[in-house]
Amino acid sequence: QTGNKRPQELHETRRAMGLDQWAIAHKNINILGHPTKVVREIACWRKHNRLQGWAESVYKQQGGTEEFNFVPIDLTLEDIITLEESVKCGKLPETAGFFFGQDSYSDMNHYFEFNYERDKQFCQSAKQLIRDGWQIFYNSWW
Repeated sequence: QTGNKRPQELHETRRAMGLDQWAIAHKNINILGHPTKVVREIACWRKHNRLQGWAESVYKQQGGTEEFNFVPIDLTLEDIITLEESVKCGKLPETAGFFFGQDSYSDMNHYFEFNYERDKQFCQSAKQLIRDGWQIFYNSWW
C-alpha cells in the first residue's frame, strides 16, 4: 500500500528492489580560503548488469575481496578508456544476479536506446573530468 507514504518513502520503496548504479565526481577546491570537497553525480543506471560485471572486475583488480555491493571504486583514466572500448565493441561481460534483471544485451534495441548512449556519454564526461583534476567513483546497490 502506498497511499500513506510520503514521496521520499515511495522513491525508496521503488528503488529497493534491483540493481542501481551511479558515478560520482569528487574534487577538492578552495572556496574563499576554505578547502571544500565538491561532489556531483555524473551518471546513473538501473539494472545495467554488464556494466556491473565490468565494475566488479575493476574492483577485484584493485584488490577487492568483499561482496561487491555498495562498495565505491575509484576509476582511473585507464579504467574509463577500457570501459569505453568495451562499450563501443559490445564487449561488456555477461553478468547475472538475482536483482540484476535480464541481460543488458538480451534486447539490443533496448540497450542501444537506454544504455549505449548513456555509457558513451559517461565515458566522455569522466575522461574530461579526470583531465580537469576530478576523481571518478562508481558505486552500486542491489
